[in-house]
Amino acid sequence: MGKFYKGILGGFSGKVGTVIGSRWKGLEYMRSKSAPRRGGFSLKQLEQQARFGLAVRFLQPLQPALAIGYRAAVRHSTFMNKAVSDLLQYAIEGDYPDYQVAPALVRIAQGPLQAPSGCNVAVQGGRVVVTWTAPTGQLRGSEHDGVLLVALTPGGVPCFDLLTATRGQGTASVELPTADPGAQVYVYLAFASQSCDDVSNSVVAGVITL
Repeated sequence: MGKFYKGILGGFSGKVGTVIGSRWKGLEYMRSKSAPRRGGFSLKQLEQQARFGLAVRFLQPLQPALAIGYRAAVRHSTFMNKAVSDLLQYAIEGDYPDYQVAPALVRIAQGPLQAPSGCNVAVQGGRVVVTWTAPTGQLRGSEHDGVLLVALTPGGVPCFDLLTATRGQGTASVELPTADPGAQVYVYLAFASQSCDDVSNSVVAGVITL
């Protein structure tokens, strides 16, 4: 049963006849009740479902980094919705039903700050050590920007080091993910302002073969 909050002209929650009311991020909206589905899904619908499901499964383990990296890129949406949208647009390859994520095209952050450059990666004592060119001169950002660092083996559990190091230090490290010999570890790097209101675009700092 629907509930009116402010009378006939106000928002409501629930179902009233064939209309459904709800709230999302402080906004009240209405939509019509969906008609019962007849028959199976079309090929296009199956393709969309497969791509979307793959994107969500890939990105769910990365949410700690995405929550910072996409914070500045969303307005009337969520960081996860924006991250999924980017992955669908840029990083899914192949044909139905054999879609795959291209790890080299994955983004963990999107924003206007100056992105990392001159990156190198190495393994030292069970950790991935990343270096980049420390900032000099005019900079879109600050040497005090925090570092977003993610090491990921596709299909595995990612490792994070978030906001521990700063841009000006020129180096950071993160635990090496556990994976089988021969697996590839993708290392993603981005910067975030101290308030996390602004971030840089992320880059793939390097790829390590175990």
